[in-house]
Amino acid sequence: MNTRMNRPWIPALLAVLIVVPLTANAATLTVGKASIQRLFVEGVFNDNGRWYLQEGVCYAYLESPRTWLGGGRVHIEAHLSSQLGVEMAGSCAGNALAAKVEMSGRLVGTGTTLSLTDVKIDRIDDAATGSELDVLQALIPAPPPLDVLKAIREGLADSDEVPITVDKLSIDSVTTSDTEVAVQFDFALRAP
Repeated sequence: MNTRMNRPWIPALLAVLIVVPLTANAATLTVGKASIQRLFVEGVFNDNGRWYLQEGVCYAYLESPRTWLGGGRVHIEAHLSSQLGVEMAGSCAGNALAAKVEMSGRLVGTGTTLSLTDVKIDRIDDAATGSELDVLQALIPAPPPLDVLKAIREGLADSDEVPITVDKLSIDSVTTSDTEVAVQFDFALRAP
């Protein structure tokens, strides 16, 4: 009797398992323009509706944001108010500037968070403020990352449905189109 059984499908199955990554828990979260606007207003412009680029006697902040998607980037138009200069005797010796500013950045995902990187000022509507572009560009801090896992857990905690726990979430990729952001991630859920 032949101890070796004729199973021609086994090498084919092994080849498929080696070549095709196992993504049993993969999912895509598609986020539209309205949700992007809300995420940035709540997550970045979260100091009385302002995003401070510099705090203190000499200051710069953005307020009244409007966001949109385009060219693989998240665009933010906001009103800039600033007093830029040097602090002297408890006041700021320098220029008061105000203008509409358009900036943009690439949305990327790492671990459980989404972050805006490569943030740059694309346009300033005031010539006097525009002359300070290099100073303003240097002031732009990285916006705080948006914790997707925390937001999902908070949303599930507010639910009256079956209690579900998110054990794991790992963002694999983020793709920004002109109409939406697609976040691909792996996750693990648990229900009692």
